[in-house]
Amino acid sequence: MVARNRELERGDAARRALVAAAVDLFADKGFAETATSEIVNRAGLTRAALYHHFADKYELFEAAVSSVESRVRIRVRGACQQAAGARDDPLAGLLAGAGAFLDECLEPDVQRLLLRDAPLVLGWQRLDNALSPLVEILAAAVRGGGLPPQPVEPLAQLLHGALVRAGLVLGSARQPALTRDELDAAVRQLLGSLFSGDSSR
Repeated sequence: MVARNRELERGDAARRALVAAAVDLFADKGFAETATSEIVNRAGLTRAALYHHFADKYELFEAAVSSVESRVRIRVRGACQQAAGARDDPLAGLLAGAGAFLDECLEPDVQRLLLRDAPLVLGWQRLDNALSPLVEILAAAVRGGGLPPQPVEPLAQLLHGALVRAGLVLGSARQPALTRDELDAAVRQLLGSLFSGDSSR
């Protein structure tokens, strides 16, 4: 029986349970205020299970951040592809992706883990993981003539920064739904002006 319990604690299900518990607790209390004992209790596992899968709290936090990032990336990429693919329209894809990102920023785990704690605990470079989809979409827009020829990396950096800042604004908004709609309108105006071909505005 002991061997069976040890085997269960070393399996993928135990790792997933630890990450899910960590996401919940880190979103609720933050990295600094969450103890590994709380995570273990929430997951219904032992400290041995935790240290079988993760070297320390930092490594578990990194896995929790990756889990939330993955969910956000799937939602944003799906929204981009659905909107852009239907009309072969990179602007529609960017607008849909930005809207999906703003929707995700209403979620407590995105606010606390991705936007607030991850940059402090893991470094600001961690936020750069979201750049590659933006670079791909902008490069496609340049190739397709939707954007004037230009290096897309600096533009992706600026758009990414604007979206992250919008996410942070949502986190402190008194009326998040209204603020989300206002930010979405601002993003639409910004992206629309980029795709109009008039860079002198």
